[in-house]
Amino acid sequence: MRTPVRPSRLLPPLLAGMLLMGSAAVVPANAGGARDWPVYEEVTCEAPQFDGRLPADLDAECGLLTVPENRKRPMVEGNTVVLPVAILKATGPNPAPDPVLMLNGGPGSGGLEYFLGGTFGGPPTTPGYITALLEDRDVILYDQRGTGRAEPSLFCPDELPVLYEIFGAAADPVYEKQVLLADMAVDCVAGLRASGVDLDQYDTPTLAKDVKDLRAALGIRKWNVYGHSYGGQLALELLRVQPGGLRSVVLDAPARPDVDQWSPASWSTRAAAGFNAIADAYAVEDVDGRLTAIRAKFDADPYETVDPYTGAPLVLTGKDAIHVLHSGMYLPDLIPGLGLLVANLEAYGTSDEFDLGVYLDFEPGQVPTTFDLYFLFFAGLYSGTYDGMGFAVQCADQARIMQEADLADLVADVPYGDPRVDFPDFPTLCERIDVDPIPWGAMKVRRTSVPTLVRQGLLDIAVAPESSEDLAERIGPRAQYLEFPTYGHQILDHGDCAADTLVQFVNAPKRPVDASCATR
Repeated sequence: MRTPVRPSRLLPPLLAGMLLMGSAAVVPANAGGARDWPVYEEVTCEAPQFDGRLPADLDAECGLLTVPENRKRPMVEGNTVVLPVAILKATGPNPAPDPVLMLNGGPGSGGLEYFLGGTFGGPPTTPGYITALLEDRDVILYDQRGTGRAEPSLFCPDELPVLYEIFGAAADPVYEKQVLLADMAVDCVAGLRASGVDLDQYDTPTLAKDVKDLRAALGIRKWNVYGHSYGGQLALELLRVQPGGLRSVVLDAPARPDVDQWSPASWSTRAAAGFNAIADAYAVEDVDGRLTAIRAKFDADPYETVDPYTGAPLVLTGKDAIHVLHSGMYLPDLIPGLGLLVANLEAYGTSDEFDLGVYLDFEPGQVPTTFDLYFLFFAGLYSGTYDGMGFAVQCADQARIMQEADLADLVADVPYGDPRVDFPDFPTLCERIDVDPIPWGAMKVRRTSVPTLVRQGLLDIAVAPESSEDLAERIGPRAQYLEFPTYGHQILDHGDCAADTLVQFVNAPKRPVDASCATR
């Protein structure tokens, strides 16, 4: 699932995508073998691919995995991808032999920033769940092909300029936003292809082969795999085709290959349901009527501000107001503050009594409006979101099952929902991008004997809880399903209970998880 990243992952993905790095020198890990990949080279963690991306307090080993871009062709210059890999070393005296591989969401985000990003562009940090896992075993992070500082980078340089153009326009019909984003995507993909990138090699089955090659290169017999959002979809592909290498699998708010995740029609339905669940949980009264009125208010009198980092002018209309509220519900600290955010939008212009800093430790008055709060982490929400890798994966994986809908009708039908007006119209865009679809078999969920934990927040605006519950049933009797009544999409960011149940399961995947903390 395409997931806006939290404020703690603000600037590194954008900066990393802009870095120009030379090709890595590689030494075959299997010299004399029948094929010339996978190739894994250990490098210093001060190398350009890792510099500034790892917390100073972590003991880590770094390396570069080189595999063919197209596995049907020899691995020669022009047909390689290089993936940065960071192995965080266990802190306990007797580490287990089976590490944890972390698969981040997206698709399009760099793996190191996703799990180690620093607050508001600050230095990288080690979250509590990483610290807890490291007590017993190594943790492995890597940049999926096309993302972060992998080579080639599928970064779209016009991504943020186009988004600023969209948010800087007073006229705001839905179709104009869709056209701007779709044209940017098509131009980006055309430029990548002109540079020699084979966009048909960026889909979930191919990413799963990268994971298999990484395990072979590191000499790991079995490992534990954690996948969040889109990372869950990638983990499901590993369960389908590589179960022998898996000791356990954890799926947090997982995207599914057999469920339409990307079309505005599908997204709008899930977002509205999740948003209303949050409103019910925190007693935000008449949220539908209030959001409809907020939308009308800012359509009639748009809010003007500037981006706090670039100074770019921003003009926010009613649809932007609804989208801003929905995007904030990805962040655990803001979910309980929905009522405050709504009241702030209602009162802005007549009152300044709503202190939005209470949820993210800002100074009083530093964040006067919900809009300003949103744009403090705007770049982090979108850096790496609109890139060639994301477009290719989304279209290759699901173009066949995406729902078509008239966007203007969609907005009219769900005036308080989030029709993802910041996304291109994927069914139409996929026709223009024209990547090869994945095989139908790769879109199926396979029953497995691998112990699997499916975890789902009931206040998730991106993944429907019933989808995750059904997924656990489809996986089979070795799957456990765990719900968190007060959690949203970013499950691990919610704190101790999320970390505790994760570590419990990884340490003893065949035992029932004590989930009593999930009810609190």
